[in-house]
Order: sequence, then C-alpha cells, then structure tokens
Amino acid sequence: MTGGTGPRRALLLVLSVAMFMEQMDSSALATVLPAIAGDFGIEPMPLKLALTAYIVAVAMFIPISGWLADRFGARRVFVLSMLAFMAGSVTCALAHDLATLVAARFLQGTGAAAMTPVARLIIVRSVSREELVEAMSRWALPAMIAPVVGPLIGGFFATYASWHWIFWINLPIGIAGIIASKLVIPDMKAETPAPLDGIGFGLLALCFPALIFGMSVLNLPLVPGWLGAGLIGLGILLGWVYIGRAGRLVHPLLDPGLFRNGAFRVSSIGSATFRFSTGATHFLIPLMLQLGFGLSPMQSGLLTFAGAIGAAASKLIVSRVFHLFGFATVLWVTAWLAAALQGGMGLLQPGVEPLVIVAFMAAGGLVRATFFSGIQALGYATLSNDRVADVSILSTVFNNLSIACGIAAAGMALDMLGGAGPALRDYQQALIVLGGVGALAAAALIGLPRNLGRRS
Repeated sequence: MTGGTGPRRALLLVLSVAMFMEQMDSSALATVLPAIAGDFGIEPMPLKLALTAYIVAVAMFIPISGWLADRFGARRVFVLSMLAFMAGSVTCALAHDLATLVAARFLQGTGAAAMTPVARLIIVRSVSREELVEAMSRWALPAMIAPVVGPLIGGFFATYASWHWIFWINLPIGIAGIIASKLVIPDMKAETPAPLDGIGFGLLALCFPALIFGMSVLNLPLVPGWLGAGLIGLGILLGWVYIGRAGRLVHPLLDPGLFRNGAFRVSSIGSATFRFSTGATHFLIPLMLQLGFGLSPMQSGLLTFAGAIGAAASKLIVSRVFHLFGFATVLWVTAWLAAALQGGMGLLQPGVEPLVIVAFMAAGGLVRATFFSGIQALGYATLSNDRVADVSILSTVFNNLSIACGIAAAGMALDMLGGAGPALRDYQQALIVLGGVGALAAAALIGLPRNLGRRS
C-alpha cells in the first residue's frame, strides 16, 4: 500500500470491523434461539429457517461479489453490503414473527455475501505482495475472536436483557464502519469488468433456495410434505441444468469442471460431509443445553464458547502436526475424533460437571479446526495459481450449502424423533447420528498418499 503503515493499519481495521460484526452476529444467534422461540410462541425447530436463510443468501450472492466490485467499485459495494447487513439487523430486532425474521436474515446474508470477498479483494489490491500474508493474517484475526465472544454476548443479552440486542448492537458498529470506509478505503474498480453470466446466476439463485428450504420445510407440520419434496426436486433439476450449461462456457460463474481435479474433488467431498455434521452440531448443542439440560442462555454460552477457544488453539499446532504426520493420517484421525466427541456430547446427562462439557467443546473445536485447515489446503494443493479465485468461490459456496443442509437435516431429525416437542433423548440421538455422518468424511480420503504434506 503506497500510503504507509498508518493508512494500511486503518484500512485493515475498518475491514476487520465488518468481519467481526458478521461473525459475532452469526455465532450469537444459535445461543438465543430458545429465547426467540419463546417470544414468538413457537417451537424452536422452525427457527432453523432463520439460520439457513442467511447461509443460502451468502451462497447465492458470493459468486457475483467480485463482478459487482469491478463494475461499481469496491468501496461502494463494501459500503452497500454493510448497509444491507445493518438493515437486516434492524429488521431482525423488530421482528415479531418467524416470517419477518427469516426475511430479515436473508437480507443480512445478502450483505454478508459481499463483505468478506470484497474486503479480501481490497486488501489484495491495496497491499504489496511482501505485506500480503501479514495483512491477511491481521484482517482474519476477528474471525477467530468473534466466535469466542459471540455465544457469550448472545447468552448475556438473552439472560439479562433481550435477544433483540444481538442485532441492535450491529447498528453503532456498522455506522462507524461505513463512515470510516468512506475515509480510508480507496475507490477502485476495473476499467473493463468481465461480463456477468446472468442466466447462470438466475439458475443458481433459484436452485440454492429451492434445495435448502425444501429440506427445511419437509417435516414442518404446517407445510404440506409435497411442497418440500417439490422444492427439492426443482432445486436438483435447476442444478442439473446449470451444470450442463456451465460445461459449455469459457468463464462460468461457478466452474463444475474443477471437480475433475482429484485432490480438489476429495477435498470438496470430505469438507462437505464434515461441514454437514458441523452445521448440525452448532444448531443442536445450544438447544440441548437449554431445553434438555435446563441451562440459561448465559450458562449455555459460557460452555459452548470453549469450542471457539479450541479452534483458536489449533492455529498453534496445525502446521506442525500436518508436517509431522501428513494429510491422510491427520485428516483420518480428526474426522473420527470429531464424530466420537460429538457422539460423546450426545451421551451426557443433566447434572454433568460443567468442566466435562467444556472439555468436550474445546476438544471438538480443536479437532474440527485442524480438519478444516488440512482439507482446505488439500483443495489448493495441485491447482495452478490462475484457478485460485475460482476455487475459493466454489469452495465457499459448496461449504455454506453443506452447513445449511446439516442444519436442515438436524431440524428434520428432531421433527421425526420428537414431533411437536423434542425431549432430551431426541437431541442426544440426533447428535450421535449426525455426528456419525461426519466420520464418513474419512471415507472420502481413501486413496490419499500417506506421505502427502509430510516432511521426511
């Protein structure tokens, strides 16, 4: 960056604030779902739609975020994305029913879809190659901090004030971020932006919601089963049409041809399976602790934030572990360990020592973060530099959809097991079964060279 250390730090601070706001909001929401359900006078299960709506919006709009920045300017798109996120936050805080909350969360996700990739683009274009690694590391730091404080903030507000405050708190953060963005983010856009595949975007924009919302409503009592099945079928059909069309394009929005690369294909299948299980876990555990164990939102947040501490601690060992044992061994072991730890959580009973739950959560966070670090690196291992951007977008979309499917499946499992009001054993059984799905990620890794990534 030509402006020196001061402007560079100011730029990174502004971009980091946006990431912190988005990550904190997402991690706080799971903790307050029972409180929202009580306020709305509904069972917690339908609130899975509030989680999946956000993720679907992110998956839908991430593929065009780079084009929007090139076409209209990175600073303008970044500011507009923050405005959309704030508008969604205000609407969430004012919501008095499920439909309004789901629509507001979709608006939030629309804003979040552009914030992170456009911020990354601004950094790449503003910082010298020599400073890029350090800049990215500083910018990504809030992504490690926010999941730690999110459950605590959510639990605090839900216990001592109101769940609405997890959304109101975004307002001053967002306003400060927008003002600072106008001052420190350079106005940059491409002179000749690439053409947008509008038809491809339209197909994906219909495919993703149809698939995820179809899964989410399939077992809801108020929605006819044929509607959920029809939406899933429509989503599959639209996805099939998109894949067939994308194969004939030079620059498709999402390139399915990347799956021809063996390492990327293995990475994607393993990551999707594992994130499916992780999405279910993050939805089920706060519900089990509050509705099954009878803990308050604050107590639940104090216990679940240990998972984020474990994830952050993984950064201290992950590189050394993969160099020592290689990708295949570490990914195999962590996939099985994560499933065992999640299954173990499903065996715990009310009255168990809080330190036992903390140990399970911290160990689970450490193991999952180690797996994610390795599987992500594996996806890039054999691809040329000119495909990195395409891989990054496709992986992000694929991973988000996997998490959304996991949340939808968790809700579906609880609906099938417990009907209108799941009991403790229903949460436990769902945790054990869906945790076992994560172990299937190990099957995707069969055939990986044992010494891949290992230092001799």
